Amino acid sequence: NGTGTDRSAAFTLEQAIIPGLVPDASRTWGLAWYNVVLDTAGSLGALAAALPLLLQRWLALPLLASYRTVFFGCAFLGVVGAILYPFASVAVEVSKSATEATPHHVSPASKKVVTKLASLFSLDAFGGGFLTDALVAYWFFRRFGVAEESLGILFFAVHLL
Repeated sequence: NGTGTDRSAAFTLEQAIIPGLVPDASRTWGLAWYNVVLDTAGSLGALAAALPLLLQRWLALPLLASYRTVFFGCAFLGVVGAILYPFASVAVEVSKSATEATPHHVSPASKKVVTKLASLFSLDAFGGGFLTDALVAYWFFRRFGVAEESLGILFFAVHLL
């Protein structure tokens, strides 16, 4: 998952795949470690905000070239991740017996609870989409003049927490 967040299609796929790859007794543990790795990667991504400035200093690249280098590097890593998905083990596929054993009747009370939860989660995702790291970083930059490398360190620490 190249986004480092829980707001992507890859996250949904991976959340569905992981329980099938670990024993039932380790399912929660596996998902917990997945989230630890995802959050750590997101923190490192925030720290990578300093890469354009480091490339300028170390390689004497112009500002625009350093940003392009980081952008294309991230794009390359995303493509590599996408290329790996078709090579996933057949163990990630849902077995036919698992789909046949699923009950098809859902009680009206359960439907009501699921509808309320889905509405709550939708509202949370909708609101969370507006307050992204980029918007907050822009606000810190405009309001307080915080430098990019400082913002990267700040968001690295925030994501680790």
